[in-house]
Amino acid sequence: MVMESNYCLILEDSLTDAKLILREIKKPFPAIEHKVISSKADFFSELNSDRKISFILSDYNMPSFRGTDAYRILKQEGIDIPFLLITGSVKDEVAVEMLELGLDDYILKDRMSRLVPAIKAAIEKQRLRIERKKILDNLKESERKYSTLAEISPVGIFRKDAEGKCVYVNKKYCELTGLKEEETFGFGYFKAIHQKDKQRLRQMWSNALQTKNTSSLELRFVRPDKSIVWVFGQVTPELDEHGAVVSAVGTVTDITEKKKIERERRLFTKKLEQQVMSRTQELRMTNDKLTAKNKDVTDSINYALRLQKALFHDKSILQDFFQDAFVYLRPRDIVSGDFYWFHKKKDKFIIVAADCTGHGVPGAFMSVLGIELLDKIIVQEGASYPTHILELLDDGLLNVLGKADGEYVTDGIDISICSIDTNSKRIDFAGAGRPLVLVSDKGLRYVKGTMFGLGGALDPSIKRYETTSVNYSPGDMLYLFSDGYVDQFGGEKGKKIMMKRLKEHLINIHSLPCEEQEDYLGNFLLSWMGEEKQVDDILIMGARLM
Repeated sequence: MVMESNYCLILEDSLTDAKLILREIKKPFPAIEHKVISSKADFFSELNSDRKISFILSDYNMPSFRGTDAYRILKQEGIDIPFLLITGSVKDEVAVEMLELGLDDYILKDRMSRLVPAIKAAIEKQRLRIERKKILDNLKESERKYSTLAEISPVGIFRKDAEGKCVYVNKKYCELTGLKEEETFGFGYFKAIHQKDKQRLRQMWSNALQTKNTSSLELRFVRPDKSIVWVFGQVTPELDEHGAVVSAVGTVTDITEKKKIERERRLFTKKLEQQVMSRTQELRMTNDKLTAKNKDVTDSINYALRLQKALFHDKSILQDFFQDAFVYLRPRDIVSGDFYWFHKKKDKFIIVAADCTGHGVPGAFMSVLGIELLDKIIVQEGASYPTHILELLDDGLLNVLGKADGEYVTDGIDISICSIDTNSKRIDFAGAGRPLVLVSDKGLRYVKGTMFGLGGALDPSIKRYETTSVNYSPGDMLYLFSDGYVDQFGGEKGKKIMMKRLKEHLINIHSLPCEEQEDYLGNFLLSWMGEEKQVDDILIMGARLM
């Protein structure tokens, strides 16, 4: 039991009784200060003073001021101080009324042995009330952030009840479907689903309910103007404490442009095959004609390759580029605020590890926004220098998040970006709150990023991002990671793993195959955590350089 102050107030008109009370409370609280008063004026004066009162002990029946009157004043003023009545006798109906109003307890003067336990119980009840209020305040703030991010998200967001009825959609969802918000509720959203996709959507929902895991599919929305919007949809069940599905949250991402590129690629591939057949015939007829047409074929193949690469979004790209590689991603909740991204650009490979503010449902929304911006900045706009990428990402986050409900959204992203040039054996690195680690047989090199994260409420004019160039040798290991691993509590003393311990692990395992490195780091994490809960999303990426 911990008291916020060391001062108590005693409302008592009998000095004898006051001494009796003090004799009892001095046993457990020998250093406690006190004041004895018996009037309403003195009571108000104490409440308005700078003294912090730990608890109040009040006689029930004083000539000019009842203890119940003092308690009602506390309730009217909204002051939370443990309050106990001490009386020779009290009517049952008065005692019941006071307890219903929230009085902590009442003590009969002939049973003073109950006084100290009652005081301790009242102080503990106050502590629990304060903690409960903090939890409720934090929950309200979390819900406010969730609502804000959902409304400004670049993807459509929806929520269903356990029967599959829609209960919420954001503005982007309405924009994609062409429906008004109220038209989507219940099963109204079904009118926007393409006829050929309705059964597939029912099957996805059934699969999500049965497995209680995230399910996904690509489907088409048909807008009121008959235009078609292709989307990638995901739905994640939400479970109660018994594991029963009570609701589900999902997203729909516009992939119309991706589908268009896929169609162009198929048509172009078919056209290319026809051209190759034609050129093969011409080759049999004359080598001269083949030479004349060779450039056309080469240009066509290069264009087809670019279209194909636009669709690459999986980990196999890492194994294609590096000697060996791994990605260890362990979300704290079902979905993750940590994410990874990579893109091959001519003779360079850009690899990214990012840590968004928060976890569970709010952190994943930020990761979607980060990936969308990276696609735009690097793939569409062609940026490749890490410092330039960070600056454009920061601008993009601030433009999208901006101001919501009169307050700046303070969420952001910590990120590491490496541009790897295998010809010059050089890495250009820039980090916003996250580092780069290189390990070779000669030792470990730790390259810090700048202290400024992306987005957030910090004035962008004071942010500075820098690129560090690092030479490497083939066979060196490159590591990028979020702060989730080093911040995890556990071990014998319940402490964090810390960066020093992670560095020691990386030095010890860097020569192992990447699959074994990933297993080692994952097994150590689980052993370290023991019974501790995972505190954050965890991401570690490793690649053996060529």
